[in-house]
Amino acid sequence: SPDARAAVQGPLGNQAFAQLLQRNAQLLASAKPVMDFVYRQLRGSHSMLVLADADSTLMHTLGDDGFLDKAQRVALQCGVSWHEHVRGTNAIGTAAAERSAVQVRGGEHYLAQNGFLHCSAAPIFTAQGEVAGVIDISGDTFASQPHALVLANSAARMVENNWLKSRYPEHVRIHLHPQAEGLDTPAEGIVVLTQDGMLVGANPEGMRLLGLNGTDCFALRLDARLQQRLTRLLAQAGKPPQALHMPDGRRLHLRVHMPVARGASGFGAPPAKTRSARDEATHNTPD
Repeated sequence: SPDARAAVQGPLGNQAFAQLLQRNAQLLASAKPVMDFVYRQLRGSHSMLVLADADSTLMHTLGDDGFLDKAQRVALQCGVSWHEHVRGTNAIGTAAAERSAVQVRGGEHYLAQNGFLHCSAAPIFTAQGEVAGVIDISGDTFASQPHALVLANSAARMVENNWLKSRYPEHVRIHLHPQAEGLDTPAEGIVVLTQDGMLVGANPEGMRLLGLNGTDCFALRLDARLQQRLTRLLAQAGKPPQALHMPDGRRLHLRVHMPVARGASGFGAPPAKTRSARDEATHNTPD
């Protein structure tokens, strides 16, 4: 039962935790600046901000000292699993399992010892639509208010966008939004493709706007979906936002970013051997 497992399962050992962080290095690098920003909005609210991996193991936390002490008493600390199989219903494990943002308030937690927690959590997705991790706000009653869930959701979207932009510097990126003013905000859709038009991945909003799903990655040419010539799309690179008329009659606005040159500042020297986009996605998907 979750009661028995939670009683015996402690945090990962130092070596196992270091390996966990290494496997999720790109996710952590993209998430930490976002968490720093979000925590500035939470400071003093008797709460904490948590980043967990795809298996709901906590990797990074920020919080008020007083609440962190309380959280550690119920193992809400780095290296500990909050998977549903271990701790029953809880915001982190349930968000990962259901692939959607959730709130779990007080006594809704399966374990009675967690009954003082109020939590809002949202999953973070890879560019291929797999759960990569969870970002969670846990605390006193503040963390169960509606705006806490909105904040967790927004943080997850910002992490995804950061990760996608840095993860694929050698691929074409198309940024999309129904309004031109929505581009370069957390609400934009981002689609990544090869220079010959093959879909590599997208953030959740990009998937939604274009009717894509994870099985389309590495299998669909984006120009076929948009019914636009690829050369015409790529010709928009470096230009102000352009209108894109979709086959179903909707109008979106787009901005095209072409690949960063190899060895350009900020990305280091080119690797000795280059993996394909599919290999890269597989290699870097968190365990």
